Amino acid sequence: MRNLWQLFTGLLPAQRRIIGAVTAHNPDGTSTIQTYGGFFRARGQDVPIGQQAEVEGGAVVRQAVTLPTVSIEV
Repeated sequence: MRNLWQLFTGLLPAQRRIIGAVTAHNPDGTSTIQTYGGFFRARGQDVPIGQQAEVEGGAVVRQAVTLPTVSIEV
């Protein structure tokens, strides 16, 4: 029988994925990304300024999906 913990951890991504807003494209080929924790630079400029980007392993992977926000008062 295989170890259930190893099976579970095999489902998780190898690297953490961060989603943030692209605020600038820098001359060195990086993009400045803004998250709730602050700003950082990531390699790549594939996502336009003002859009959400997915960053994995320090590189811009793709444009993140922007979903509508709904606020419900209970």
